Amino acid sequence: MEKRVTGKERKRSDDSLDAFREAATIIGSKIEEATNKFSQALGVDLAIAKRDKVNDELRKLSNLSMVQRHRALLAIAPDHATTACFFTLKDDEKEDFVMALLRGDLLRRYAKIGVNYGHGIAAM
Repeated sequence: MEKRVTGKERKRSDDSLDAFREAATIIGSKIEEATNKFSQALGVDLAIAKRDKVNDELRKLSNLSMVQRHRALLAIAPDHATTACFFTLKDDEKEDFVMALLRGDLLRRYAKIGVNYGHGIAAM
């Protein structure tokens, strides 16, 4: 025998379904908010780790003054392409790279061929 569903029962079922949808929407938005906060925090941590790694490498370059090292850090760390290039160099090439970057030689050369390279460190 089939049980007949009354209008009141159907209404309660619809109300329950609506409440479930509303709860799922709220939970989904909270998960999205938490994910965004986590992603931002992770991005900050990665940026700090990258900056620290660049600074460690720059400290190994004995012919750089502290100010030159700071300028190089400000030029290399925030720019992904510059950082990637810096870390592909052999240790004995890094000092020449940094000095050329600080003089603006690399910026002028890459600007001529249309490459956006660095953040204008020569003007600092």
